[in-house]
Amino acid sequence: MDMSLTKPVSAEQPCGPDPEYDPEYLLLFSRAAPQAEAQYGDFVSTPEAVNWPEIERDARRLLTRSKDIRVLILLLRSRIQQAGAQGLAEMLTQLAELSVIWSDALHPQLLTGEGASAESIEDAALARSNALAALLDHEGVMADIRGITLSNSAALRLQVRDVERALSNPRPADALAPESVRQQLADLEARGALPLAAFREAQESAERLQVWARETLGDLAPDFSRLRQLLALLPDVVQTTTPEIPPSPAPDPAGTVMVNAVPARAEDVPPVNTPPVYPSHTMLNRGQFAIVMMRWNACGAFVAGLRAVNPAARPSHCYARLKDWWENGSRR
Repeated sequence: MDMSLTKPVSAEQPCGPDPEYDPEYLLLFSRAAPQAEAQYGDFVSTPEAVNWPEIERDARRLLTRSKDIRVLILLLRSRIQQAGAQGLAEMLTQLAELSVIWSDALHPQLLTGEGASAESIEDAALARSNALAALLDHEGVMADIRGITLSNSAALRLQVRDVERALSNPRPADALAPESVRQQLADLEARGALPLAAFREAQESAERLQVWARETLGDLAPDFSRLRQLLALLPDVVQTTTPEIPPSPAPDPAGTVMVNAVPARAEDVPPVNTPPVYPSHTMLNRGQFAIVMMRWNACGAFVAGLRAVNPAARPSHCYARLKDWWENGSRR
């Protein structure tokens, strides 16, 4: 949390003056607005992309003298554009904190009943409601969240909007397959590359903002359900795709007893994957070695088959027969 934003501007005006008519405020929002193409005869100009680092710098400077919801949301957008899910969680949490700290003084400010008409009180409440409603702008904050990149792999670039489209009902014809998206999310989560904690933090902050808006604005409070639904998308999908496996119950010492179980003895359990050992002076040519390995593989197959047919057969009996066959070089 940026502690500089929590410092009062002055004792008389902790959130400073309303910046609505500040030239720097007007310039800031004009630079953040999307630019349309301009055509001059046959020439069509390409609109310049928004310089989000500069927007962040100027928004923070303006917030040092005017604490305003509209500027904070613009700062939120700049952080999402630059830092993705982490920037989203960081600034949405900051906005929720400041709404509590400066509830009465935060611009646009509410008016009390002292010396104010009912119409002006309602107008002030509508101004704050409209400022908060910018969080639901499908071409603003909501578009920024949908544009958060989850995977930049060369094979497929996955964004939040791709997940939303793939799992929507009805699903657009050009959307990715739901199974493919779920698998990608599961793979990202397995590698610890999915920012689930950031989305959960942002979701909690949106819920706190909803509570605060209803407490201060009543029926005029904007409904953040669409925002909260979008923020909950990834955590819900991953939880459904990779459910938590409950721990296995501890074995009961006095529980199940195997029928016809024969206690095993250490001498009855020979090593099963250990190849035959020859004295160090023994040298085998290629043909002899092939015969040895063929017989050894046959031994393994014989024991496996014997155990499959007669699970109760004692291991010592099986290997005694194998030992005799091996030493005498005859098949029995």
